[in-house]
Amino acid sequence: MSDEELKAALPLDFPSDHYGFEFGNATFVFADMPDFIFTLSTIFTLSTATGSQNLTVVGRGKYAGFKLFVSGDRRSWKCSARDGTITAATGEAKKLAQLMEEKFGIKGMTRL
Repeated sequence: MSDEELKAALPLDFPSDHYGFEFGNATFVFADMPDFIFTLSTIFTLSTATGSQNLTVVGRGKYAGFKLFVSGDRRSWKCSARDGTITAATGEAKKLAQLMEEKFGIKGMTRL
């Protein structure tokens, strides 16, 4: 989907306080999954040349420290549950990262 199509679609699918655009990213939160922030990176990536987008999902609340990432080629899913500079990864974040690796084969980056 083009940047213009994305900018037109998000207001149709999300309340105004559940999406936004900043620095070439479209960020949105599903009402039934408030602990996860989804970000599509489009403008400041190679997406303009390749037509691809990067998707990042970041946990907050009880999933703080969790991150799921897929590059524009859709072949390289990765996840982690790491301590940040201010907060530590929660137990739920670590369990979710482990589940993603075990159940879905998503490469876990936590141990690297």
